[in-house]
Amino acid sequence: MILATGYTPGDDWLPEPARVDRPRRTLTGLPGLFVAGMPQYGGRGSDTLAGVWKDATTIAQHIINRP
Repeated sequence: MILATGYTPGDDWLPEPARVDRPRRTLTGLPGLFVAGMPQYGGRGSDTLAGVWKDATTIAQHIINRP
């Protein structure tokens, strides 16, 4: 997991399918790639240290429930 802080979204490093095809919260269009800490990929408040835990919990659940 990469957690960084900044003033603008830094998702330009993500491949195009990951930015466009997002089936659900924290998931990307690329298998095994999750995004936490960015409201456009997660939930409201994801960009705060107090709120990123919700994204982390969602990602952990996705990983646990994978076949």
